[in-house]
Amino acid sequence: MSVTLLKRVMLKNILSHEDTVVEFPRGFIAIVGPNGAGKSTLIDSIVYALLYSGKGPSGIRGGRKADLLRKGATYGEIVVDFEVGGKLFRVKRRLGLSRPEEAELYEIIDGKEKLLSRGIEQTYKTVLSILRVPTSEALRASIISRQDELTTLIESIPSKRKQLILQLLGLEELEKARELLGEEVRRLAIERGRYLEVEKNLNRRRQQLQEIEREREKLQNEIKALEERRNKLAEKLAEMQRKFELIEKFTELTQLYELVTDKRKYEEKYRCLRKALKALDRVAHVEIDYFEKLLKEYQDVKRRWGLFRQRLNATLEKLSKLVGGKIEERVSETFENKYKELLIKEHRMKAELEILKNSLQVLRDSSRCPICGRVLEQPEISKISNETRERIQRLLQELDKIDSLKKNVEVKIKLIKNLENDLMRLEGSLEEIESRAKELEEKLKPLASQVMELYDSLKRVAESKDELCEEERSKINGFVRQGCLAAIKETKRLLENLRGMCSSIEEMLTEISKKLTNVSEEDVVKQYNELKRKLTEMGINVGNVRELYAKLKLGIEHLKTELMEVEKNLERLNSREQTLLEHYEKLVKEVDELSKEVYELKARAEVYELIEFLRSGILGKDGEIAKRLTIKARTILERVTNEVLSHLGMSMRVRITPDFEIVVRNELGEIPVKNISGGEKTALSIAMRIALAYAVLGRMPSFFILDEPTAHLDEERRRGLFDMIKRISGRLPQVIVVTHDREVIEIADYVYEVFKEGSRSHIRAL
Repeated sequence: MSVTLLKRVMLKNILSHEDTVVEFPRGFIAIVGPNGAGKSTLIDSIVYALLYSGKGPSGIRGGRKADLLRKGATYGEIVVDFEVGGKLFRVKRRLGLSRPEEAELYEIIDGKEKLLSRGIEQTYKTVLSILRVPTSEALRASIISRQDELTTLIESIPSKRKQLILQLLGLEELEKARELLGEEVRRLAIERGRYLEVEKNLNRRRQQLQEIEREREKLQNEIKALEERRNKLAEKLAEMQRKFELIEKFTELTQLYELVTDKRKYEEKYRCLRKALKALDRVAHVEIDYFEKLLKEYQDVKRRWGLFRQRLNATLEKLSKLVGGKIEERVSETFENKYKELLIKEHRMKAELEILKNSLQVLRDSSRCPICGRVLEQPEISKISNETRERIQRLLQELDKIDSLKKNVEVKIKLIKNLENDLMRLEGSLEEIESRAKELEEKLKPLASQVMELYDSLKRVAESKDELCEEERSKINGFVRQGCLAAIKETKRLLENLRGMCSSIEEMLTEISKKLTNVSEEDVVKQYNELKRKLTEMGINVGNVRELYAKLKLGIEHLKTELMEVEKNLERLNSREQTLLEHYEKLVKEVDELSKEVYELKARAEVYELIEFLRSGILGKDGEIAKRLTIKARTILERVTNEVLSHLGMSMRVRITPDFEIVVRNELGEIPVKNISGGEKTALSIAMRIALAYAVLGRMPSFFILDEPTAHLDEERRRGLFDMIKRISGRLPQVIVVTHDREVIEIADYVYEVFKEGSRSHIRAL
């Protein structure tokens, strides 16, 4: 397997580098220095020298030619030496303010330069050929990680990631190949179209010949079939006409027979109805609705009487509880008298209280007795005063009790008066209800007697088989079982229906009699039965005779029409056969001419199909190659990524879906790539870049460039990243890391420090 290594880069007047030379041995190479020292210019210059095609951005910060040259310089040069499979190559890029950019590629043989290509585009293509990569993007997206681009691949959305990977694998070349075949396909398509058109015409003519042959054979069969059909139709028509005549006669007799049958049936029904009307005539004169109305009102009055009686008893019970004993007339007057007695007693006590208060005042103002006027000693005054105060206190207590009794009596008086008023209203209502109940009883007695008598009569009629026919007797029986009132009401409704039915039957009998004028009913019945027997013997179901009559009539008409059509068709078919023969001879001549032309066009059409198959099915971004390439690329990416992760000591693994979505598997299960830690993202980015390089190059890469991979990482994650890079360097021949973090010095195999003195960058080995 050939190994590709960077050997040396030389910069003259490029950005801050005036004259810089850096050698790149095998192993882990670290380029360290502070930000702005010119470290990344080394990597940018390598990318520019090897991978700039002259189109698009140069890849070096600045962009314009004047911006790439060191300030004050008019000329600059980049020289990069690289080794492929043991052969040494050198790329030179020269820039000048006053002349076009130059590019040359040499092979170094025994220390001498052998020119391989000159010019920007040609040099670019030759370098790609030597490196065996399809495009410069294949390296930029995989083993050359520019500043802030390390995680770009895994952080892209799946659709963009898929597009980039397939583009790097040469999908565009497949599309270009498909487009190149397009013009040839279009030219051949025209000839193929002509071939298809001629072949279509030939097939159409051949098909027409076959159709004519089939049609002639069909015509002969049709003629034979029509002749047989004509004979069968004639026989069938004769048989149908014989049946039709019999059925037509039977249909006429059936109408008369049905009239006779209906007449006898209606006469019997009319007799039964008249018999029922006579037997039930008494029911028609009973005012059952009036009786039912009075009965309902009486029941309602009795119900109301019960309700008022309950309310009256409840009111009396309340009054009895309030009085606390037996109720006498005008209970409220008794309580009013008690209230008056309390008032008199209260007035007396208040008068005594006033006298006692005045006596106390007299005793305070003088030493004389307030009653007899004599002069009192002090002990007597004290004794009389104390006795008076005690009496006043007792009077006040008695007055409080009287006041409480007054309030209680007032409440009871109010409640008693309300209850007495309720009693008066209830007693008045009960008197009115009892009066109405007696009035209704007087009216109901004669009616009830009449109704019960009529109900008994209905029961007798229902049990008798002489007074009613079975149908009406059955109905009356059903009515009787419903009870007295229901039986009479239903019977009245039945009478109304029976009268209506009698009228209808009278009209129908009159109409039937008119239709049977001058017709012997016995003869009609006899002829009907005889013809019915004959039809039955012929296998005809007389129950469907009307339907059969219509079918036979229609069938005879159809048969006559069909016979006429058969004759016309025979004449038409003979004429058609002659026309087909003439057309057949003309088509045979046309088929011979078209066959010769198709033979000449077929060979060119077959070439078109092959090329079109390649263009539409094999090549292009949607062709079979692209589909298989997609599956293969996804498989390689997933396998190599997991191998590198394992080599890096990472426990996580990845799965790449058909849409190139990255799913990470760890001890927690499957999670989206966006949910992993920063250190895990860095490890995964390195692994995927190496895997992508393997997929694109078909081999593991020989070198790997990382420009500022520790940006935005904390100290712990930086140490972890450098440990991973160290492991990678054990697997790849050459790993170059550009960083401002000096921790890398301890683990790198070779260290170069870039620093500035004034505006110029310098480099030295550590």
